[in-house]
Amino acid sequence: MNYIANGAPLGRAIIFACMLAVGFSAAAQTTSNVSTSVAANAEGRSSSSSSSSTSTPSTATSTGVAATPSATSATVPATSTETTPSLTLDTTISTPILAAGDTIYLKITPPEPVPGAKPTIPLPSTRIFMLDKQGVLDLPYVDRFPLAGLKEDEAILRLRASGALDNHQIELRRLPVAKAGVDALEPLGYNLFLTPTTFAPTADVLVPDDYVIGANDTLIVQLYGVINETYTLVVARDGAINIPEVGPVQVAGMSFSELRRSISRLVSSQMIGVKAHVNMGPLRTITVFIMGDVTKPGSYVVSALSTMTNALFVGGGVQTTGSLRDIQLKRLGKVVTRFDLYDMLLRGDTSKDARLRNGDVIFVPPIGRTVSVTGEVRRPAVYELRQETSFEQVVELAGGLLPSAYPKGAQLQRVSGKQFRVLEEIDLSKKTNLLTQARDGDVLNVPAVLARLEEIVKVGGYVRRPGARAWTKGMKLSDLVGSVNQLLSKPDLDYAVLRRHVVGSRETEVLSVRLGEALTNPSSAANIELLPLDELTVFGHEVVGDRQVKLAPIVAELERQATRDRPAKVVSVSGAVMEAGIYPLESGMRVTDLLRSAGSLKQEADISSAELTRYAIINGGELLVSHLGVDLSAALRGDQAANLELQPKDFLNIKSVQEWGVQPTVELSGEVRNPGVYPIARGEKLSSVIQRAGGLTGVAFPQGTVFTRLELQQKEEALYKDLADRLESEMKTTLLERVDEAGRPQEAAEIARSIVDLLRNAKSAGRLVLDLPRIVEPDNSGYDITLMAGDTVFIPQRKDEVTVVGEVRKSTTHLYAPGKTVDDYLDMSGGLTEKTKRKLVYVIRANGAAVATPTSSRRAWMWWDEGGAVVKVQPGDTVVALLDVEKVSNLKIWRDVVGSMGGLGSFMSGLANTYTATHGQKIINQGASTVINNPDPAE
Repeated sequence: MNYIANGAPLGRAIIFACMLAVGFSAAAQTTSNVSTSVAANAEGRSSSSSSSSTSTPSTATSTGVAATPSATSATVPATSTETTPSLTLDTTISTPILAAGDTIYLKITPPEPVPGAKPTIPLPSTRIFMLDKQGVLDLPYVDRFPLAGLKEDEAILRLRASGALDNHQIELRRLPVAKAGVDALEPLGYNLFLTPTTFAPTADVLVPDDYVIGANDTLIVQLYGVINETYTLVVARDGAINIPEVGPVQVAGMSFSELRRSISRLVSSQMIGVKAHVNMGPLRTITVFIMGDVTKPGSYVVSALSTMTNALFVGGGVQTTGSLRDIQLKRLGKVVTRFDLYDMLLRGDTSKDARLRNGDVIFVPPIGRTVSVTGEVRRPAVYELRQETSFEQVVELAGGLLPSAYPKGAQLQRVSGKQFRVLEEIDLSKKTNLLTQARDGDVLNVPAVLARLEEIVKVGGYVRRPGARAWTKGMKLSDLVGSVNQLLSKPDLDYAVLRRHVVGSRETEVLSVRLGEALTNPSSAANIELLPLDELTVFGHEVVGDRQVKLAPIVAELERQATRDRPAKVVSVSGAVMEAGIYPLESGMRVTDLLRSAGSLKQEADISSAELTRYAIINGGELLVSHLGVDLSAALRGDQAANLELQPKDFLNIKSVQEWGVQPTVELSGEVRNPGVYPIARGEKLSSVIQRAGGLTGVAFPQGTVFTRLELQQKEEALYKDLADRLESEMKTTLLERVDEAGRPQEAAEIARSIVDLLRNAKSAGRLVLDLPRIVEPDNSGYDITLMAGDTVFIPQRKDEVTVVGEVRKSTTHLYAPGKTVDDYLDMSGGLTEKTKRKLVYVIRANGAAVATPTSSRRAWMWWDEGGAVVKVQPGDTVVALLDVEKVSNLKIWRDVVGSMGGLGSFMSGLANTYTATHGQKIINQGASTVINNPDPAE
């Protein structure tokens, strides 16, 4: 930008136009996104009404109705005079009823504090509570509230009715927390009465032989033989039936089998040739009384075939406070039988389920001693004890232990003599402990065995069938893997990891194994013997980085068990190895072992030296870092002195041979004897590559060589963009009033923007100016160039023409004539126009260099004639006559310039030539390229 500051007319024009572009640029419009949110608020309700709402996963409303993702929730806000949208309640969803032991979510929001008012009660804003066994909520600092049986919104009203919370916002929700462990145990047998059935006897079943006949029973007497008649007879209140032609017969109190035999004998004796068959018709009903701890005690009418259990179902079943082990049947004030319902539930024995008679009383006494059994038993429950006294009998009640039970770790909770619970360990594998007497309220928990498998070994990683295998004494690596066929393709047979638990401490140690040697030579030391819980991890060579992924859990475990006195047993390797990373440190591990862990060296590894970084803590807290040189080649040859033993946290860096694997090339094209792409050595010169290509052809034109370099291209394009940014910035503040006196600011702004856009989108060829004729000479000192990867060299054929462009009457190309001067070629093109001056005429050489108006300081490197004022024209040169910008309106100049551009190349060429003519320095684009090896001492 120096040439602009020095007052170059072309530079001033660029600034004027670019500044005008910014000044008249359209302002950017911004669009704001307007988002609306809708919050649902609940209206204030009176204490006499309640409702429930279904909550949705949205934000809480300002009135306290929290929207949370649960099945149902209820919130009753404080009464407010503000008008808020009403919250529609979904009355189709049933609100849960609170019960004892329920877990509830309670959120209490106090009102806004009033200045000078008494402080509110110090309530937690949100807490989880559990109702006690009576269904009471104990709210600290407030009161105890019985809530069992209420719905959620009713419970909120109940809380507010206390007076202490009447102006608070309250949200209450029942959480369906599943019970677990002892709390989840149910008393055995009581759920039997929850089934929707009466257990009433079926009316069309066979009447048993021991059925006792009574009043209102119906008998069907069929006579056959000489007389064929059927009579339906009802037993009268006096217990008799009247058989035609036989007379009254007393039958009450007889069993059904006795009745049949008696009537058959009577008919046969009184009616000659007639026999009788007796059957039961509709049976009578009886009245029984169900008393004690039953759901619905009272008097019930049941079928005469009903048993004690049938009647219990009619009475709603036994309450959990009643005994299932001592159900009593009383007749005439005496207990005639006792029924243990466990006999029917656990053993299917109904022999004691006596048939009822009219007036019988079924009495259920309170429950007796109970023991809870949980854990690994077949039937966890709360059991009522009767004759059972020992834990052996209790476990038998629970169905016995599961195979997964760990009887040695059983625990017993019981109420001690001092009236508090104690925990005792009881080994149920011992007979003496099984005979321990069970007490009322005992809780026996039988844990499960550990989920971890014992007596196994595992194999994983690069194997076909990973998983656990049964461990046997004397088992070795070859027994675990089998053969190489059990591994995936391309396994690493030199390095596998065996993770082992140290006996006693349960810490982890890691061993590396040579799996290939163990499989091919089972008798070798590599085929180590396995211990229970050993884990073998096999690696492969296909996926880079997979080794570190598989080792990460092992490394993390080694890091966790490290202490201040025992650093983590890990080492690291980086650089030219196959698998850089962190590896477990084994006992006696050396540098070559770490290289084996990392999958060996890469081909570019420099084995002449490596660096080992070692860390140590000294003086109690100061970290000492030391770097040790490692003669890697000696270590690989087996020199133990060079093969250093590693310590925890060591870091090994394997260096690479410089530029190994990189094959830099250059491209030669045009007039060389063997054009093509040539690999180059580091520091190789252009003359060397041309010589390797056979030299130049006889028609080569070395003066017109085009040499391009990617690095220059990137640098020049970055300069273009930087120039565009600077121009755009400067035109905002400087010389705006001098852009266009004609009053056409909009047109000037468009032109200025076009210039900036052209600069930003400019593509550079990255051409470098060089003097190839001197480079190919034997003595090319100071002219030869060191090649870089990607360089291209094009050597054209000899050119016998001279081109004249710019402000001349006729731009054209002329045949080169030795001895003709610049003025000669200008005259041959009609001479200069009135828009330029003679001092604005330049010559651009075929190699891209530009020759400006001669001055005395330039004579040392320009080719002058004998008078010292005429430039020597050479074949391939271009004579350029630039526009005199001081003679034309600035706006017209830029409109013409931009409109006539076929591309940025000609524009930048003009800029470059003006700059070169004024200062005699570098050219910045393909028409006037980067200059090197300028021998002018003045430069």
